[in-house]
Amino acid sequence: MSIIINGPAETLTCKYCGRDYLSRGKKDPGYCKECERKMKGDTAPISGGDEGFDKVENYVQMAIRIANDNTHGYSQANRNGYPDYDCSSLVCNAVQNSGIPVMDKGASYTGNMRNAFMACGFVPVSVNLANCAGMERGDILLNDQSHTAIYIGNGQIVQAGGSDGHPEPGDQTGREIQVMRYYNFPWSIVLRYPHNTQTTDGINPVVNPDILPYEDPTHINHEDYPYIMRYGDWGKEVLEIQKKLKALGYYKGEADGKFGDQTMAAVMQFQERNRLLMDGEVGPLTKAALDERYDEVEDKVTGVVELGQIVEFLGGKARVSANANFGMSYNPGKVKITAVRLGSKHPYHVSPMQGGSDAYGWVDGSQIKGE
Repeated sequence: MSIIINGPAETLTCKYCGRDYLSRGKKDPGYCKECERKMKGDTAPISGGDEGFDKVENYVQMAIRIANDNTHGYSQANRNGYPDYDCSSLVCNAVQNSGIPVMDKGASYTGNMRNAFMACGFVPVSVNLANCAGMERGDILLNDQSHTAIYIGNGQIVQAGGSDGHPEPGDQTGREIQVMRYYNFPWSIVLRYPHNTQTTDGINPVVNPDILPYEDPTHINHEDYPYIMRYGDWGKEVLEIQKKLKALGYYKGEADGKFGDQTMAAVMQFQERNRLLMDGEVGPLTKAALDERYDEVEDKVTGVVELGQIVEFLGGKARVSANANFGMSYNPGKVKITAVRLGSKHPYHVSPMQGGSDAYGWVDGSQIKGE
Protein backbone atom coordinates (compact mmCIF):
# COMPACT_ATOMS: atom_id res chain seq x y z
CA MET A 1 0.00 0.00 0.00
CA SER A 2 1.31 3.42 -0.89
CA ILE A 3 0.77 6.32 1.47
CA ILE A 4 0.30 9.76 -0.03
CA ILE A 5 1.82 12.49 2.08
CA ASN A 6 0.34 15.93 1.53
CA GLY A 7 3.24 17.76 3.14
CA PRO A 8 3.45 19.86 6.31
CA ALA A 9 0.26 21.28 7.79
CA GLU A 10 -0.45 24.89 6.97
CA THR A 11 -0.01 27.46 9.75
CA LEU A 12 -3.14 29.57 10.28
CA THR A 13 -4.12 32.36 12.64
CA CYS A 14 -7.07 31.83 14.97
CA LYS A 15 -9.81 34.35 14.14
CA TYR A 16 -10.81 34.52 17.82
CA CYS A 17 -7.63 34.68 19.88
CA GLY A 18 -5.07 35.60 17.23
CA ARG A 19 -2.69 32.73 18.05
CA ASP A 20 -1.04 30.70 15.27
CA TYR A 21 -2.07 27.03 15.04
CA LEU A 22 -1.69 24.11 12.62
CA SER A 23 -4.50 23.64 10.11
CA ARG A 24 -6.80 20.66 10.59
CA GLY A 25 -7.36 20.21 6.85
CA LYS A 26 -10.03 21.22 4.36
CA LYS A 27 -12.71 21.43 7.06
CA ASP A 28 -10.65 23.62 9.37
CA PRO A 29 -13.10 25.91 11.24
CA GLY A 30 -10.73 28.89 11.34
CA TYR A 31 -9.98 28.80 15.03
CA CYS A 32 -7.61 26.90 17.30
CA LYS A 33 -8.54 23.90 19.44
CA GLU A 34 -8.59 25.95 22.64
CA CYS A 35 -11.19 28.34 21.23
CA GLU A 36 -13.07 25.39 19.72
CA ARG A 37 -13.28 23.86 23.19
CA LYS A 38 -14.62 27.14 24.56
CA MET A 39 -17.24 27.51 21.84
CA LYS A 40 -18.50 23.94 22.34
CA GLY A 41 -19.44 24.77 25.90
CA ASP A 42 -16.60 23.29 27.93
CA THR A 43 -17.00 24.90 31.32
CA ALA A 44 -13.36 24.57 32.32
CA PRO A 45 -11.92 28.08 32.80
CA ILE A 46 -9.84 29.08 29.82
CA SER A 47 -7.59 31.15 32.08
CA GLY A 48 -6.49 28.16 34.11
CA GLY A 49 -8.16 29.54 37.22
CA ASP A 50 -6.10 32.74 37.38
CA GLU A 51 -8.41 35.33 38.96
CA GLY A 52 -6.23 38.25 37.86
CA PHE A 53 -6.28 37.05 34.27
CA ASP A 54 -10.09 36.78 34.33
CA LYS A 55 -10.45 40.35 35.64
CA VAL A 56 -8.20 41.71 32.91
CA GLU A 57 -10.08 39.83 30.21
CA ASN A 58 -13.41 40.99 31.62
CA TYR A 59 -12.53 44.70 31.46
CA VAL A 60 -11.06 44.32 27.97
CA GLN A 61 -14.25 42.64 26.78
CA MET A 62 -16.49 45.23 28.46
CA ALA A 63 -14.66 48.07 26.72
CA ILE A 64 -14.97 46.28 23.36
CA ARG A 65 -18.71 45.69 23.97
CA ILE A 66 -19.21 49.41 24.65
CA ALA A 67 -17.28 50.30 21.51
CA ASN A 68 -19.55 47.97 19.50
CA ASP A 69 -22.74 49.41 21.04
CA ASN A 70 -23.63 52.68 19.32
CA THR A 71 -26.09 53.65 22.06
CA HIS A 72 -22.93 54.77 23.85
CA GLY A 73 -21.04 57.69 22.34
CA TYR A 74 -18.46 60.21 23.52
CA SER A 75 -19.44 62.91 25.99
CA GLN A 76 -17.91 64.59 29.00
CA ALA A 77 -21.26 65.95 30.17
CA ASN A 78 -23.01 62.53 30.10
CA ARG A 79 -20.06 60.33 30.99
CA ASN A 80 -19.95 57.14 33.10
CA GLY A 81 -22.41 55.37 30.81
CA TYR A 82 -25.33 57.81 31.13
CA PRO A 83 -25.41 56.99 28.24
CA ASP A 84 -21.98 58.09 27.05
CA TYR A 85 -18.33 57.92 28.12
CA ASP A 86 -15.22 60.01 27.80
CA CYS A 87 -11.77 58.42 27.63
CA SER A 88 -11.22 58.07 31.38
CA SER A 89 -14.75 57.03 32.35
CA LEU A 90 -14.65 54.25 29.72
CA VAL A 91 -11.45 52.80 31.15
CA CYS A 92 -12.31 53.36 34.81
CA ASN A 93 -15.83 51.89 34.55
CA ALA A 94 -14.62 48.84 32.64
CA VAL A 95 -11.90 48.11 35.20
CA GLN A 96 -14.16 48.82 38.20
CA ASN A 97 -16.86 46.48 36.88
CA SER A 98 -14.32 43.70 36.42
CA GLY A 99 -13.84 43.61 40.20
CA ILE A 100 -10.82 45.91 40.53
CA PRO A 101 -12.04 48.87 42.67
CA VAL A 102 -10.14 51.70 40.96
CA MET A 103 -13.07 54.12 41.19
CA ASP A 104 -13.50 53.33 44.87
CA LYS A 105 -9.86 54.36 45.24
CA GLY A 106 -10.57 57.72 43.59
CA ALA A 107 -10.04 57.19 39.85
CA SER A 108 -12.31 59.66 38.06
CA TYR A 109 -10.21 61.37 35.37
CA THR A 110 -6.76 61.02 33.78
CA GLY A 111 -5.09 63.20 36.40
CA ASN A 112 -5.84 60.85 39.32
CA MET A 113 -5.93 57.49 37.56
CA ARG A 114 -2.26 56.64 38.06
CA ASN A 115 -2.33 56.68 41.88
CA ALA A 116 -5.73 54.96 42.12
CA PHE A 117 -4.80 52.17 39.69
CA MET A 118 -1.46 51.55 41.44
CA ALA A 119 -3.27 51.43 44.80
CA CYS A 120 -5.30 48.54 43.34
CA GLY A 121 -2.23 46.57 42.29
CA PHE A 122 -1.45 47.88 38.80
CA VAL A 123 2.27 48.25 38.23
CA PRO A 124 4.24 50.36 35.71
CA VAL A 125 5.87 48.30 32.95
CA SER A 126 8.69 49.08 30.56
CA VAL A 127 7.55 48.72 26.93
CA ASN A 128 8.30 50.28 23.56
CA LEU A 129 5.85 53.17 23.26
CA ALA A 130 6.77 53.74 19.61
CA ASN A 131 5.63 50.35 18.31
CA CYS A 132 3.86 48.75 21.36
CA ALA A 133 6.48 45.96 21.59
CA GLY A 134 6.25 44.29 25.01
CA MET A 135 2.65 45.33 25.65
CA GLU A 136 0.11 42.77 26.81
CA ARG A 137 -3.66 42.58 26.39
CA GLY A 138 -5.24 44.68 29.13
CA ASP A 139 -2.38 47.16 29.61
CA ILE A 140 -3.67 50.61 30.55
CA LEU A 141 -2.19 53.40 28.43
CA LEU A 142 -2.21 56.71 30.26
CA ASN A 143 -1.30 60.28 29.50
CA ASP A 144 -1.77 61.96 32.88
CA GLN A 145 -2.76 65.25 31.26
CA SER A 146 -5.44 64.33 28.78
CA HIS A 147 -6.00 60.77 27.52
CA THR A 148 -6.19 57.06 28.30
CA ALA A 149 -6.96 53.82 26.43
CA ILE A 150 -6.70 50.03 26.80
CA TYR A 151 -4.30 47.94 24.74
CA ILE A 152 -6.20 44.83 23.55
CA GLY A 153 -3.45 42.97 21.68
CA ASN A 154 -2.61 42.50 18.01
CA GLY A 155 -1.41 46.11 17.75
CA GLN A 156 -4.82 47.56 18.67
CA ILE A 157 -6.42 49.66 21.40
CA VAL A 158 -9.95 50.50 22.48
CA GLN A 159 -10.66 54.12 23.37
CA ALA A 160 -13.26 56.88 23.64
CA GLY A 161 -11.74 59.46 21.33
CA GLY A 162 -14.18 62.29 20.68
CA SER A 163 -17.69 63.29 19.59
CA ASP A 164 -16.78 63.66 15.90
CA GLY A 165 -18.91 66.81 15.78
CA HIS A 166 -21.99 65.04 17.21
CA PRO A 167 -22.77 66.23 20.76
CA GLU A 168 -26.06 64.30 20.90
CA PRO A 169 -26.19 61.08 22.97
CA GLY A 170 -24.94 57.88 21.38
CA ASP A 171 -22.34 57.17 18.72
CA GLN A 172 -23.54 58.75 15.49
CA THR A 173 -20.56 57.66 13.39
CA GLY A 174 -19.41 54.40 14.98
CA ARG A 175 -16.06 56.03 15.74
CA GLU A 176 -16.69 58.04 18.90
CA ILE A 177 -15.76 54.93 20.90
CA GLN A 178 -13.85 52.43 18.82
CA VAL A 179 -11.21 49.77 18.41
CA MET A 180 -8.32 51.06 16.33
CA ARG A 181 -4.63 50.70 15.52
CA TYR A 182 -2.18 51.43 18.35
CA TYR A 183 -0.49 54.84 18.39
CA ASN A 184 1.69 56.71 20.88
CA PHE A 185 -0.42 59.64 22.11
CA PRO A 186 2.27 60.11 23.69
CA TRP A 187 1.65 58.00 26.78
CA SER A 188 3.13 58.99 30.15
CA ILE A 189 2.99 55.48 31.60
CA VAL A 190 1.75 51.95 30.87
CA LEU A 191 0.10 50.14 33.81
CA ARG A 192 -0.43 46.38 34.01
CA TYR A 193 -2.55 44.30 36.38
CA PRO A 194 -0.40 41.33 37.50
CA HIS A 195 -1.63 37.94 36.35
CA ASN A 196 -0.20 34.63 35.24
CA THR A 197 -0.02 35.02 31.47
CA GLN A 198 1.47 31.53 31.18
CA THR A 199 -1.75 29.82 32.23
CA THR A 200 -3.10 30.01 28.67
CA ASP A 201 0.15 29.27 26.89
CA GLY A 202 0.16 32.74 25.37
CA ILE A 203 -3.51 32.81 24.32
CA ASN A 204 -5.53 36.02 24.53
CA PRO A 205 -8.93 34.35 25.06
CA VAL A 206 -12.29 35.76 24.08
CA VAL A 207 -14.58 35.32 27.07
CA ASN A 208 -17.66 35.98 24.93
CA PRO A 209 -17.13 34.37 21.51
CA ASP A 210 -19.87 36.59 20.04
CA ILE A 211 -17.57 39.60 20.47
CA LEU A 212 -14.58 39.24 18.22
CA PRO A 213 -11.46 41.35 17.99
CA TYR A 214 -11.53 43.77 15.09
CA GLU A 215 -9.47 42.96 12.04
CA ASP A 216 -6.23 44.84 11.49
CA PRO A 217 -7.36 48.23 10.13
CA THR A 218 -4.26 48.69 7.96
CA HIS A 219 -5.38 50.91 5.11
CA ILE A 220 -4.88 49.59 1.58
CA ASN A 221 -7.47 51.33 -0.55
CA HIS A 222 -10.29 53.73 0.25
CA GLU A 223 -11.89 54.59 -3.06
CA ASP A 224 -15.19 54.79 -1.21
CA TYR A 225 -13.79 57.64 0.90
CA PRO A 226 -11.35 59.38 -1.46
CA TYR A 227 -11.04 62.48 0.72
CA ILE A 228 -9.79 60.67 3.82
CA MET A 229 -6.07 60.32 4.51
CA ARG A 230 -5.02 57.71 7.01
CA TYR A 231 -2.26 55.38 8.14
CA GLY A 232 -0.40 53.84 5.21
CA ASP A 233 -1.25 56.54 2.67
CA TRP A 234 1.47 58.51 0.91
CA GLY A 235 1.80 61.31 -1.62
CA LYS A 236 1.65 65.05 -1.99
CA GLU A 237 -1.61 65.32 -0.01
CA VAL A 238 0.04 63.68 3.01
CA LEU A 239 3.09 65.93 2.54
CA GLU A 240 0.85 69.01 2.76
CA ILE A 241 -0.77 67.67 5.94
CA GLN A 242 2.67 67.07 7.48
CA LYS A 243 3.85 70.58 6.60
CA LYS A 244 0.79 72.16 8.19
CA LEU A 245 1.04 70.00 11.31
CA LYS A 246 4.73 70.86 11.56
CA ALA A 247 4.05 74.57 11.18
CA LEU A 248 1.44 74.34 13.95
CA GLY A 249 3.88 72.55 16.25
CA TYR A 250 2.33 69.06 16.26
CA TYR A 251 4.53 67.09 13.88
CA LYS A 252 8.22 66.72 14.80
CA GLY A 253 9.40 64.31 12.11
CA GLU A 254 10.59 64.75 8.56
CA ALA A 255 7.96 65.88 6.05
CA ASP A 256 8.34 62.89 3.71
CA GLY A 257 4.78 62.40 2.42
CA LYS A 258 4.35 59.07 4.25
CA PHE A 259 1.46 58.69 6.72
CA GLY A 260 3.16 56.67 9.45
CA ASP A 261 3.16 56.49 13.25
CA GLN A 262 4.51 60.02 13.84
CA THR A 263 2.01 61.58 11.46
CA MET A 264 -0.87 59.65 13.03
CA ALA A 265 0.17 60.72 16.54
CA ALA A 266 0.42 64.35 15.40
CA VAL A 267 -3.04 64.20 13.80
CA MET A 268 -4.55 62.79 16.99
CA GLN A 269 -2.94 65.46 19.14
CA PHE A 270 -4.33 68.10 16.81
CA GLN A 271 -7.76 66.45 16.98
CA GLU A 272 -7.66 66.28 20.78
CA ARG A 273 -6.66 69.95 21.06
CA ASN A 274 -9.43 70.99 18.65
CA ARG A 275 -12.18 68.77 20.13
CA LEU A 276 -12.41 66.47 17.12
CA LEU A 277 -12.83 62.71 17.02
CA MET A 278 -9.40 61.25 17.80
CA ASP A 279 -9.36 58.61 15.07
CA GLY A 280 -5.98 59.55 13.54
CA GLU A 281 -7.55 60.09 10.12
CA VAL A 282 -7.65 63.34 8.17
CA GLY A 283 -11.24 63.45 6.94
CA PRO A 284 -13.32 66.50 5.97
CA LEU A 285 -13.77 67.83 9.53
CA THR A 286 -10.13 67.43 10.54
CA LYS A 287 -8.87 68.85 7.24
CA ALA A 288 -11.16 71.87 7.53
CA ALA A 289 -9.97 72.56 11.09
CA LEU A 290 -6.33 72.08 10.08
CA ASP A 291 -6.69 74.46 7.11
CA GLU A 292 -8.40 77.03 9.31
CA ARG A 293 -5.69 76.93 11.98
CA TYR A 294 -3.00 77.08 9.32
CA ASP A 295 -4.66 80.09 7.65
CA GLU A 296 -4.82 81.85 11.02
CA VAL A 297 -1.10 81.35 11.44
CA GLU A 298 -0.40 82.66 7.95
CA ASP A 299 -2.42 85.81 8.66
CA LYS A 300 -0.47 86.46 11.84
CA VAL A 301 3.02 85.86 10.54
CA THR A 302 3.00 87.33 7.02
CA GLY A 303 2.53 83.99 5.32
CA VAL A 304 6.01 82.58 6.05
CA VAL A 305 5.34 79.31 7.81
CA GLU A 306 6.84 76.47 5.79
CA LEU A 307 10.02 74.68 6.70
CA GLY A 308 12.70 74.82 4.05
CA GLN A 309 11.39 78.07 2.58
CA ILE A 310 14.01 80.53 1.30
CA VAL A 311 13.33 84.04 2.62
CA GLU A 312 14.98 87.42 2.67
CA PHE A 313 16.39 88.31 6.10
CA LEU A 314 15.98 92.06 6.60
CA GLY A 315 18.70 92.32 9.22
CA GLY A 316 18.95 92.61 12.99
CA LYS A 317 19.28 90.16 15.85
CA ALA A 318 18.87 86.42 15.59
CA ARG A 319 18.19 85.03 19.10
CA VAL A 320 19.62 81.92 20.70
CA SER A 321 16.09 80.72 21.61
CA ALA A 322 12.56 81.46 20.42
CA ASN A 323 11.73 83.61 23.46
CA ALA A 324 15.13 85.15 24.16
CA ASN A 325 15.71 88.90 24.11
CA PHE A 326 19.43 88.60 23.40
CA GLY A 327 21.40 87.38 20.43
CA MET A 328 23.81 88.43 17.69
CA SER A 329 23.16 91.01 14.97
CA TYR A 330 23.47 89.92 11.35
CA ASN A 331 23.46 91.69 8.00
CA PRO A 332 20.56 91.30 5.52
CA GLY A 333 20.53 88.52 2.94
CA LYS A 334 18.91 85.23 1.95
CA VAL A 335 18.36 82.61 4.68
CA LYS A 336 16.49 79.33 5.00
CA ILE A 337 13.67 78.60 7.49
CA THR A 338 14.79 75.51 9.41
CA ALA A 339 12.25 75.46 12.27
CA VAL A 340 8.96 77.05 13.30
CA ARG A 341 7.81 77.46 16.89
CA LEU A 342 4.41 79.13 17.08
CA GLY A 343 3.26 81.05 20.11
CA SER A 344 6.76 82.43 20.76
CA LYS A 345 8.23 85.91 20.39
CA HIS A 346 10.51 84.86 17.55
CA PRO A 347 8.81 81.94 15.79
CA TYR A 348 11.29 81.31 12.94
CA HIS A 349 14.69 79.68 13.10
CA VAL A 350 16.88 80.72 10.17
CA SER A 351 20.13 79.29 8.84
CA PRO A 352 22.72 80.85 6.49
CA MET A 353 22.49 80.53 2.71
CA GLN A 354 25.51 80.54 0.42
CA GLY A 355 25.80 84.04 -1.02
CA GLY A 356 23.25 85.32 1.51
CA SER A 357 23.25 86.38 5.13
CA ASP A 358 25.20 84.43 7.75
CA ALA A 359 22.25 84.83 10.16
CA TYR A 360 21.65 81.88 12.47
CA GLY A 361 19.03 81.76 15.21
CA TRP A 362 15.43 82.76 15.98
CA VAL A 363 13.78 85.81 14.37
CA ASP A 364 10.26 87.27 14.15
CA GLY A 365 8.00 87.83 11.16
CA SER A 366 8.97 91.50 10.77
CA GLN A 367 12.59 90.47 10.07
CA ILE A 368 11.87 88.26 7.07
CA LYS A 369 10.25 88.56 3.67
CA GLY A 370 9.08 85.52 1.73
CA GLU A 371 9.89 84.94 -1.92
